[in-house]
Amino acid sequence: MELGLQFTDLTCWEKTGHAAVSHEETMETSIAEYCPDMTRIVSACGQLYIREKTASEERTAVSGTVRVTVLYTSEESAGLRSLAVSVPFTCTAEDRQLASSQLIWATGRLLLVEAQAVTARRLYVRVLPEVTMTGFTRVPHRFCSGVEESSALRTRCRQRSFSLLDTAVERDVSMAQEVQASPVPEELLLYRLYPRLTSCRTVGSKLVVKGEVTLSALYRGQDQQLHTYEGELPLSQILDGAGLPEDGEYAARLCLTGGEVRVLRSDTGGGFSVTAELRLLLCAYRTAQCTCVEDLYSIRQPVRLEQETVTIPAVRPDRVLREETVEHLDFGGNRPFFFITDTDCAAASVTTEEGQTALRTTVRTRLLYLDESDTPSVTERTAEVVLPVKEPVQGVSCGLSGAPEVQMGTGGCDVRQVVAFLAEDTCPEPLQTVSGGELLETAEQECMPSLVLRRLLPEDAGQMYQNWASDPEVTRWLRWEPHKNVDETRELLAAWALLYPNGDYYQWAIVEKSTRQVFGSIGVFTSSSAEPERDPWPGFDHTNGVWEVGYCIGKAWWNKGFTTEALKAVVEYWFKNTDSSWLACCHAFENPASGRVQQKAGFVYDHDSVYHKFDGTPVACRCYALTREHYEELRGLF
Repeated sequence: MELGLQFTDLTCWEKTGHAAVSHEETMETSIAEYCPDMTRIVSACGQLYIREKTASEERTAVSGTVRVTVLYTSEESAGLRSLAVSVPFTCTAEDRQLASSQLIWATGRLLLVEAQAVTARRLYVRVLPEVTMTGFTRVPHRFCSGVEESSALRTRCRQRSFSLLDTAVERDVSMAQEVQASPVPEELLLYRLYPRLTSCRTVGSKLVVKGEVTLSALYRGQDQQLHTYEGELPLSQILDGAGLPEDGEYAARLCLTGGEVRVLRSDTGGGFSVTAELRLLLCAYRTAQCTCVEDLYSIRQPVRLEQETVTIPAVRPDRVLREETVEHLDFGGNRPFFFITDTDCAAASVTTEEGQTALRTTVRTRLLYLDESDTPSVTERTAEVVLPVKEPVQGVSCGLSGAPEVQMGTGGCDVRQVVAFLAEDTCPEPLQTVSGGELLETAEQECMPSLVLRRLLPEDAGQMYQNWASDPEVTRWLRWEPHKNVDETRELLAAWALLYPNGDYYQWAIVEKSTRQVFGSIGVFTSSSAEPERDPWPGFDHTNGVWEVGYCIGKAWWNKGFTTEALKAVVEYWFKNTDSSWLACCHAFENPASGRVQQKAGFVYDHDSVYHKFDGTPVACRCYALTREHYEELRGLF
């Protein structure tokens, strides 16, 4: 007979695949006719744009371009010259799980940019882009949330709360703006775009995105001198927010997909026209409350039960940890002109030394300056960034937060760069749940053997020692250790015999009626007197102590219904012969079979606690209670 299980699907987005792939690209090209011959290459730097993503059955390809700007000098003309080359690239990841993802987020960085003059008119360019791909897929997690109403079925349910990735979407964002520059630009030599997101939220059915794009430009003015421009251009767009929750917690990332800067000149001045295309990854998080049926049983008939563990990817928004680095670049004298041509950071790592965990990366900065003879030169520096953290982190990545800031000093300059570490806060949480089963047709009472409960006598020592007291598997969860010999057992029974005349001493031998074999014991004792530090059972009357059932049987008699029959008999005796309003029962976490026995006898889970063996060893346990009211309700079903 089916159990009538009710199931719920908890659906959320999960990361399904990750890869970091680099691929070298080279290009040899002739320079434009209007460009003067190359004499000396001063610097080569690049800006990476992610363009397209394609996925097949087993592979994911990300393509884009690297805009390489080459600064050089020429004997044909004075001053610094520049030319730009667009180098296409494709990085491919061989990962079936990644390729099957519903959404693939890709970001890139440049590991290497080089340029060589093959001749005065031909240029060789070499780039090494690295693309990081992360897949996201919407996955349902099915678990049992309830059972059709039945007077005989009892369930153990658990309320759980999870922080889940509810939505993962991409949106394209763009900006276009004109800015004024002084002195008026004549020729643009080099530019870099640094995007940064400041806020992202839903308003009704719309998504409001705000941020900024910092333009850092090197140009020649109409005065034929080198100048720099740096300004923050506002980014603000309203996008379609369909499918996004209004009350969610958001985290977002940006990547450049394109950009262009052109010189503007007019009768009244000049400046730059700036366009930027960006891709936004928006992740919305929510807290889900759920009720899960961890276990169930019937007090009328046996149950064939199937259970499984469902792992929920509990995720919270990435923690953003920022660290500032300041690197002093010494030129060996006062240089009034400088410009940062390139800056980036290496992949993040996590190290632990002497118990201290730290996030690490290396920031590389290349800076253009004029030497004593006004010849353009480039210097490069690296700085290690170390950020100590107190809490464990995983899945750490990093990137530069905004554009670098440069401050001129004596003999050089200070370069300030903020590094943003992104730490994933993911903790997969196992959910124990009922997955199937059925009620067996044979009534439990019919398959149970008949037992006799009586006092334990000294002459039972031989059977007690042989059948259970000497077996370490039986005593594993008990307070006492296995008996070393039958004399130890006999001494214990003799001590117990002296206690039977007391009116509040409850200890019985479990005897198989058909064979007269003594194969276990069951008793009721005051746990509060044995372990006064135990949980006092709030909400229950424990004026006269916490009375708790304890039992053990020989291994040969396990899984035959004996313990359930004995426990039900003790429960009936207790409520018929005492005025106690309730009875307790506990089992070790690692002994769930004992918990099922207690549930079949009507006990209901109350709390978790810890008991101690006689040698002081702590044992985590689950505690159950059976009230007189609940016992009266169950009497007709036993």
